Amino acid sequence: MDPLDTIITTAHDIASRGKSPSLALIKRQLGTQYSMPTLIQGLQQYKAMSEQEKHALSQNIQILKNQHNENEITNALNHIDNPINTQIQEMMTQLQQHVSVLTTRLDALTQEHAILKEKVAQLEKNK
Repeated sequence: MDPLDTIITTAHDIASRGKSPSLALIKRQLGTQYSMPTLIQGLQQYKAMSEQEKHALSQNIQILKNQHNENEITNALNHIDNPINTQIQEMMTQLQQHVSVLTTRLDALTQEHAILKEKVAQLEKNK
């Protein structure tokens, strides 16, 4: 965000809490990251805004907050989903390994069954 936009938004936030925006309140909230001339310019721009512009600013701030909250929720869900997805992947790998082992065992038993069937048939012939 542009420094002036940050200062204007901070001034608006202070005003929305029922206080009159001042350099001291803005500086206390933002710290020393902005120069005094920039703070003065931002506060002057905020005070020069019409009520309609301030209302539009409120709406824009609310939209940004909603988007930020949605992003936080999405990120939180992704962090929750990642361990679950990892667990599911591990389980799928294990199941594939078990299926492979069982398929191999089934093939061996099928061959063994065919051999035993032949031997039984030969024994019955020899009786």
